[in-house]
Amino acid sequence: MRPLLKIRRGHAPNCSSGSSVVGVALVSATIAGALINLYADRFQQWIDDNGDDDDAPPRLRRETFGAILAWAGVQLYLSPRWAMAAVQAGALPVGDIEPIEVPGALQAPTEVHLSLTRKCPVKCADCYLDAGPDAPDADLGALAQTLEALAEMGVFEVAFGGGEALLRPEVLDLADTARALGITPNLTTSGFGVTEGVAQR
Repeated sequence: MRPLLKIRRGHAPNCSSGSSVVGVALVSATIAGALINLYADRFQQWIDDNGDDDDAPPRLRRETFGAILAWAGVQLYLSPRWAMAAVQAGALPVGDIEPIEVPGALQAPTEVHLSLTRKCPVKCADCYLDAGPDAPDADLGALAQTLEALAEMGVFEVAFGGGEALLRPEVLDLADTARALGITPNLTTSGFGVTEGVAQR
């Protein structure tokens, strides 16, 4: 019996990435079976090796169907039996919240889009945030508290965006904070503010 119920890799955090997801969907449908088998085999090997690797332990959030495991750059949806095996192999349980008993509902989001600012050098007429050159920034202390709350909920990934997130020099420090809390950070950007130093960091 295969250990995986479902696998998630990649998502569209906002309007700027949605079009590429549609284009990839047709290719994804044809390789989904092979990808699931590949990760099922890798996961089985990780279980057999009792979680023996040099990386930080993967995070596991219990769900009504079993659990979601953030492991090897993907989110694996596991049955109860394999969720227990993952914990025994060293997965770190997260998401200390009251269980949700709504059929099909997750305990918390798997990823969250966090707007750091409404500032943007461009003022697009259809911007969902009404971003522009003179728009305000989000409070830095509130953003840090939000990251802590997301970690407690068991959120696996946060997409920092805006406006244009790179107009906030603190974005890289917030990414470090997210990673220290066990959340994978990613960035939604138009490219404004990208320098060689920022790109390397």
